[in-house]
Amino acid sequence: MILARRHSGLDLPLSKISQLRVLLIGVGLLLLASPAAGELVGPPIEETTVRVAASERYKAKRIHRFALGGGYRDLWEAEIELPVLKLEVESGPLVPSGRFGGLQTAVLGLKAPDGRSFTFRGTDKDPSAVLPQVLQDTVVQSLVQDQMAAQHPGGPVTSSVLSEAAGLLTFREYMVVMPDDPALGEYREEFAGMVGAFFEFPLPAAEGHAGFHGATEIIGHKELYARLETGQEDRVDVEGFLRARLFDILIGDFDRHRKQWRWAKLPGDPRWQPIPEDRDMAFVRYEGVGPRAASIYVPILQNYGPRYPSMKGLTLHGWEQDRWLLPHLSWEQWEPIARDIQARVTDDVIEQAIQALPDEYVALDGDRLRRDLRGRRDQLLEGALKYYEHLAGEVDVQASDAAEEVSAEWGEDGSLHVEVRDASHPEPAFSRRFEPGETGDVRIYLRGGDDRLAVSGKPGRIRLRVIAGDGKKILDDTRGGSTRFYLESSESEVRSGPGTRIDDRPYELPESNSGFVDVEDVPPRDWGSDLIPIPLFGYEKDVGAFLGAGAVYTRFGFRKHPWSSRHKLTAGYATEAERWRAAYNGAFRRENSNLLSRLELKYSGIEVVRFYGFGNNTSDDRSDGFYRARTRQMKAVPNLQLRLMDEKVRIAGGPWVEYWRTKDDDRLVDLQEPYGDGSFGMIGAFANLQLDWRRAYSLIEGEDLGLPLHENPNSGYPTSGFLVDITTELSPPVWDVDKTWGAIEGSVSG
Repeated sequence: MILARRHSGLDLPLSKISQLRVLLIGVGLLLLASPAAGELVGPPIEETTVRVAASERYKAKRIHRFALGGGYRDLWEAEIELPVLKLEVESGPLVPSGRFGGLQTAVLGLKAPDGRSFTFRGTDKDPSAVLPQVLQDTVVQSLVQDQMAAQHPGGPVTSSVLSEAAGLLTFREYMVVMPDDPALGEYREEFAGMVGAFFEFPLPAAEGHAGFHGATEIIGHKELYARLETGQEDRVDVEGFLRARLFDILIGDFDRHRKQWRWAKLPGDPRWQPIPEDRDMAFVRYEGVGPRAASIYVPILQNYGPRYPSMKGLTLHGWEQDRWLLPHLSWEQWEPIARDIQARVTDDVIEQAIQALPDEYVALDGDRLRRDLRGRRDQLLEGALKYYEHLAGEVDVQASDAAEEVSAEWGEDGSLHVEVRDASHPEPAFSRRFEPGETGDVRIYLRGGDDRLAVSGKPGRIRLRVIAGDGKKILDDTRGGSTRFYLESSESEVRSGPGTRIDDRPYELPESNSGFVDVEDVPPRDWGSDLIPIPLFGYEKDVGAFLGAGAVYTRFGFRKHPWSSRHKLTAGYATEAERWRAAYNGAFRRENSNLLSRLELKYSGIEVVRFYGFGNNTSDDRSDGFYRARTRQMKAVPNLQLRLMDEKVRIAGGPWVEYWRTKDDDRLVDLQEPYGDGSFGMIGAFANLQLDWRRAYSLIEGEDLGLPLHENPNSGYPTSGFLVDITTELSPPVWDVDKTWGAIEGSVSG
């Protein structure tokens, strides 16, 4: 292992626990990392090392591993020798400063007399607190807890070695056991004997210590983005942030939302430098039949291996921040950073990172981790390109509340060059050329302030949107054209060109539908698409086994919440009927509108009706097959739906056309030829009213959100309220219909 210079003043390789013990006793600080030990009673403080298992709760037999995955169960249950953290450093005792962390992780802050801060993070997590109360102490909680075995108990240790080599602003993490020391005070009962990661918390320079890499200032994510929104005095090192995100991809760390970052200013550089935190999800392995199947619908369930999986799940939690910062950079700027990481993370660096783990972990999993890291390093350029293309399709350009000059210049090749300048700064806050083969939509958010924007050149295929924001704006499209302006203030002045569009309708940003951890920081998704497969299986006596498949394709669009269009296509075959059934349902939303266009199409050859004759004296004394008739049915229903009052009220209506053919020889329906037998077609119209006052229980937040259940992806079930659903339809005497008929049906539930 290598002890970080800033902790000890030394930089010595240590491969054995005995060597480490000598060194750490000499400097008075034991620093290492590991998973939590469950109910383990803490060893006395005077002991130097102990043998512990990270956790006993993840033991599983072969069938369990097959169904729910092996993950890192062998590592969790392996006995390893770890040093006991000494609460005495050269400057004096480490004093607990408070319990921190999220709902799952136990985190203890420790303060040194010289002003430095240290952090101890228990690794074995308890997910029960994030589950709804109704799911606590159930099999669901057991399943969620079991999947903690997918996390590498020493992941933060290896990651910290690799990240330092990759050129990130980082800190080393080490594996320790917290002592059973009275100095822990009120935290003794919870933390004594716990195994976890220990590191120096990044603080700016102050009297008595040099600070984290000499940083003059360190802030959190909320303060950073508040500053970025306010003015252009604050800039981010976007190349450094890209380096950190490519490293996330390399180690498979998907949990990279805003809260996982801090930001530092270093001497000589006015830009904010990213400090990635919390590497609990590095190298995560969700294996087994269950997690693999679930990953289709929950893409963050990654399985670390030598090849990159879909970029969707690997990067999902970082999308919102990535779409704010990474649009600054073209692929020509991405590529050299990816190549530089490849060059820095050599085989020797990988070996050094693996050897930082306990010897038992190296013996059990070192070969696999070595293979996976080398494979992902070698393919990092291909993985980076996939993510670049994922982000490049629809791009947000973020201005600020300062007074800015913005230009959007069309090139002869259809490219679009966007530049944002602040008079107080010599360099532009944003400057990038977008290529039509990569980008289809560019959205410039001017925010507040008195801004000027000018568009020039012949418009290409890229759609240009300008969201004006508050303040006095002068928006000039006279030398361009086809720009779409969205006005939020009466002070905005638009100078139109050919094809200029102006939308001054009020728009209120809806609740987030992301399902992210930081819901307050994540706006509703308005870009990209999702494709989710649907397996179909069923059995009925009349049709036999029904086997089929389908998919739901969802497009997200600008000001089209919660989606722009949704298409559901299914098809399957019935073994007994020996016929097919297929259906399509599509919905299309207009921009900033409550009106949806819908289309329903259906073909089925497996519909079954039973006809027992006419009147009250009918009999069923013959075989069931004699009264059964199969039909072929085709139906089309184009319609419109209006959604009001936050979608609590939905009114739909439109025409429909239906055709079916019933023909079964030697059956009662064929012998008596009732009305509707044979070929029959009809047209009609319908109207539907839904009143949905149900309240949705959030599976994400574990509380009643007070939101309508409909289209709420975070909801599990209604907790209160009512649903009214009424449909009426009418068919005139057209085609094969002899006389007008109508029907009305409805339901009320609560």
